Amino acid sequence: MNLKKFNTILLSITLSLAIIILTIGLYEIIKEIIPSRVQKNQVLSEKKIDKLLKENKRAQLINFRTIDLIDSTKQTYIIPVYQKSLKEPELISEALKMEVIDIPDTYQQYSPSSSSYGYYSGYENMNNILIFNSKDEVSYPVFDRRVSIIDYIVYSIANKKYLFLVLCENDSNNDGYLNKNDLLSLYSYDIYSKEMKRINKKDEFILHSYRLENSDKIIIEIGIDRNNDNKFIPENEPMVFKQFNIITHDYTQLINNEIIQNLQNILDGK
Repeated sequence: MNLKKFNTILLSITLSLAIIILTIGLYEIIKEIIPSRVQKNQVLSEKKIDKLLKENKRAQLINFRTIDLIDSTKQTYIIPVYQKSLKEPELISEALKMEVIDIPDTYQQYSPSSSSYGYYSGYENMNNILIFNSKDEVSYPVFDRRVSIIDYIVYSIANKKYLFLVLCENDSNNDGYLNKNDLLSLYSYDIYSKEMKRINKKDEFILHSYRLENSDKIIIEIGIDRNNDNKFIPENEPMVFKQFNIITHDYTQLINNEIIQNLQNILDGK
């Protein structure tokens, strides 16, 4: 091999390595930036809130975005409650300014409401839900405590309306936020009697939930934390399906253990 050809190969290898190193560097930078933007408007953990309260400060404001009709006969609506993060924490004693003043018409934009009957995959989880009756102009919150609502599904039994709720109540991974990366709990809420029932006995890594078509079941995708580190790693930890029966309120595995073990035996080559 002559020197010119060797230099050409060496240059190609050097450029390839440089591109790989640059790509890894950009990835790390983006990885650091994206979570901060993603988490900006998520519900803060108790630890962060306690620190703010000691200084009599707030870092987030209540934010409304959608209103959805769930009962046309009784004119009942659901109003999800979101939050917006302030640029800097402010004193709670300061007047709460929520009104819009002197904004030109050209700046006012209308966005149609999206349906609330499904999974919320957005980064801004809800901190509460208001039940609003337009006939009486009466509204009340579903929760009187701090939670992060990851998902809700409206379902009916006879003349009653219920909410199936996926909640984050504790910052299990200690990242400072209550979000879908934490262990989650399931609840059923009777909208008219205001009765709340816990569905799962222990918190789980709930990835997705949806109503099974033409059935009385809500299907829930559960991530299995096999090494008990309070994290679910989808790259090397499995998922299972569970089911919630909206009539009986039974919460069970969709596929029983015997079938799962049989499938595993086939995979293992036994």
